[in-house]
Amino acid sequence: TVPPNVSQSHFLRFPMRFACFFAGCVAAEYKDVSNHQAGTGLSHSVRLEKQLVKDSSRMQQSHKTAYFGKISIGAPPQEFSVVFDTGSGNLMLPSTYCRSNACTQHHRYSRKASSTARDIQYDGTPVAAGGARDQITVTFGTGEISGVFIQDDICVGSICDNGYFVAATEETDDPFSSFNFDGVLGLALQEMSQGPQFNMMDRMVNNHRLKMPMFSVFFVRFRQRGQRDHLRGH
Repeated sequence: TVPPNVSQSHFLRFPMRFACFFAGCVAAEYKDVSNHQAGTGLSHSVRLEKQLVKDSSRMQQSHKTAYFGKISIGAPPQEFSVVFDTGSGNLMLPSTYCRSNACTQHHRYSRKASSTARDIQYDGTPVAAGGARDQITVTFGTGEISGVFIQDDICVGSICDNGYFVAATEETDDPFSSFNFDGVLGLALQEMSQGPQFNMMDRMVNNHRLKMPMFSVFFVRFRQRGQRDHLRGH
């Protein structure tokens, strides 16, 4: 796929060095739910996979730990593995526009393959046919992603909502080539998002997709015969 023309660039910086991105967040409550009545929405549990990656960039060798799970985008659904990151607020996925090694070794989102996709600018306005596209560059403590804006259906299990996300046109090898997950699903508050429609939790809460306006992460210790204990996340 030919990368789109770029008309305007936006920049975000998250200097937290992927605190939850790599270590796995133990639990998080999205907002005060003390006075919230259970709604008619759904709840869903996502099984998390675990990956350990050696980090030799420091004086002594260490390991980075990533926990990631599945989501799907578009119609027909395209499945991706994402880190559920409480340190950022946007969904960012590699796309077929991206030819970086970090993108091509992962599943890439195809705009043309989704009948529900729409090309948008940073503020949600439609992109004129053949027109230039707004672009965003998000800088993390250990890497950088640049991309354009797409609107499409986003599903976590059976819970779906229509919203905006970033389709990457370029990703740095460090750290994204080192991990098995495809992208990043930001779960931070709206202030960490490009805009309200980019924040998945806000959209699902406001559109009554969830039974309760919160998410959590928990780990279960299990042991296979003849092996050490392992942690499995949800």
